[in-house]
Amino acid sequence: MPPLHPEEPEPRPEEPTEGARKRGRPRPQAVEIVSIHGPVSQKECEQCHAGSRSNRLLMSKQELCWSCHNRADFPGKVVHPPVEAGFCDACHDPHRSQYAYLLVRAPSELCQGCHDASTDPTVAEHRAVKGDDCRSCHDPHATDRKFMLKRDEEPS
Repeated sequence: MPPLHPEEPEPRPEEPTEGARKRGRPRPQAVEIVSIHGPVSQKECEQCHAGSRSNRLLMSKQELCWSCHNRADFPGKVVHPPVEAGFCDACHDPHRSQYAYLLVRAPSELCQGCHDASTDPTVAEHRAVKGDDCRSCHDPHATDRKFMLKRDEEPS
């Protein structure tokens, strides 16, 4: 498990075994940490965990995020199902990430982990914008518009 505190050195990739080098596997690279969750950066592990050295959570994951983050900060009639269910960790890492906003993947890849926009026959522009950041048009948490659009659909 990688260290959680920012002043600790980043984990060094393990040296590949001699057999792995012979098979041509690339050497693992350390990643740069871009965002760190507030309690982690302040070494306040006990806000979420039963102790500073414990992996046991104080409450369920679904309740934990809402114990600090306010549901009212995500207004809208149409709520993304993982947000509504409290599964924030479907998109966000609770400790630290190599991406902004503690995302678990690059924004251009995150939505496509669950949604396949390239096969949606009703939205031709999705096929033209492969790999683009869905957040340019969609709110990833909640909105008042169908399809979680940030603004009303443009007439054709």
